[in-house]
Amino acid sequence: MMKLLVCFKIIPDLDQMSAKDYEADVRMQVNTSYVRTMWNCFDESGLEFGLRLSDEAEGLNLHLEKTAFTVAGEQAELYLKTLNSLKYDETVRIDDKGLDIRFVPEAIAQEIALYVKEHPQDYIIMGRQASPGNNGLTPYFTASALGMRLVPDVVDIHLLEGGRLRAVTEEGGALYEQIVDRPAVFSIGNAVISKLRVPSLKDRIQYGKKEIKVAEAKALDGFAGTIPIALSYIDRKRKGERVKEKGRKAAEELGRLINEHRRS
Repeated sequence: MMKLLVCFKIIPDLDQMSAKDYEADVRMQVNTSYVRTMWNCFDESGLEFGLRLSDEAEGLNLHLEKTAFTVAGEQAELYLKTLNSLKYDETVRIDDKGLDIRFVPEAIAQEIALYVKEHPQDYIIMGRQASPGNNGLTPYFTASALGMRLVPDVVDIHLLEGGRLRAVTEEGGALYEQIVDRPAVFSIGNAVISKLRVPSLKDRIQYGKKEIKVAEAKALDGFAGTIPIALSYIDRKRKGERVKEKGRKAAEELGRLINEHRRS
């Protein structure tokens, strides 16, 4: 039997917020309670990969026990029920106790490592980064804490006979294929699969009420992580100028503007 742990995070949809909404309180927290939540995109791909690997395991006469894992508050319960409905064998939530975990990837990695040391896994899948924070460090800290090999920027993954995984990774715009044996941590990047399948109504009724295992955080207590001192909204507007000339003169004017921009 093989064991797979898929880590995920639920995030606020920050695209629903305007610049004036992005105001931090005295704790450097931004109120996002009024915006909808969503799967972190990289983690969503990882969760679907977990289901696809399970499907492939059946075809190879292998048994893959898959666990969905998150460090979060009660707002993640609905998503864990969805994963129960999708027939994840276990769903686990480590209660974050309402603590600010945006900028403490070391602590999150330690929570994952503590769980894996108590419940050994052959493979771990997680998204490469998540907002708010977007530090991209949690997979690296997790692999280091567990002494596992890290395979970064995975865009596709398949199960092979014998329990090894074939991973396609992206680096510098090029794709590379490698065969990976257990144990290993896979960091999911811009994957070929971007959406999680939807459970049927029958499966929601049959599996949706399955127990979600909730445990207290251990590494978060007293963790001396980075404390933000200021937050600012990212201005995504692009500057531009309209060229009035046409044809060759327009190209010359454009070249002049580009050179001026480079000099400035």
